[in-house]
Amino acid sequence: MRARPHAIMQVMHAPAMRPSIELALAPLEAQGVPVRVLSVDSLDRMCESTHHEGVVLLVRPTPPLGVDAVAETLIRTKGFALALDRVRNPHNIGAILRSAAFFGIDVVLLEAPEGQRVLTPAAVRVAEGGAEHVVTARCASLEDALARIRRKGIRIVGTDRAAKERLFDAALRGPCVLVMGNEREGLSDAVRSQCDGLVSIAGTSRVDSLNVSVAAGILLAAAAHARR
Repeated sequence: MRARPHAIMQVMHAPAMRPSIELALAPLEAQGVPVRVLSVDSLDRMCESTHHEGVVLLVRPTPPLGVDAVAETLIRTKGFALALDRVRNPHNIGAILRSAAFFGIDVVLLEAPEGQRVLTPAAVRVAEGGAEHVVTARCASLEDALARIRRKGIRIVGTDRAAKERLFDAALRGPCVLVMGNEREGLSDAVRSQCDGLVSIAGTSRVDSLNVSVAAGILLAAAAHARR
């Protein structure tokens, strides 16, 4: 409501929520945004989830950046983007967006076919507002996208738990794209071939790996520290 009030097409809420959101609704209603009071069961059916906490917004999505715009952004800011290789779970993506917003990462690059939405409602909800403060970018093929970005002189750094260079020993610098693979298989061979270097997060031998969203948080914290 604060970040993109003009993108809100409709607000639906449970009766009990009205006192909590009255002040936030006032400017929207003044703009003519429809506000509907619905039962909790109706909200459950509408968003196919019980995790709406009594408020559902129908919102126009922010158009994702293209690959060339990602490169232009990183060259301008000398910052960092995060690319996700076959990370599909919307709860992980949402948690990663929240961390990216917290640490001020410039762009999150996601692989999605043309016509398919980049972020699901579940990912936006789990991001706890982070999706409104992180620029997302779409590509049909992450391998091709990284190759195009790399040709612009931008460094590509992948993560691999077997990499000899440790994250906190690496000289991270922007402009740079950090790449994470999914938890089961890591980076695909095609994406790995586009990386200029690989880093690992050092831990103990008690468990083999971290949840991808937790690992992303550590990676993004290191990037934010390097940028400062």
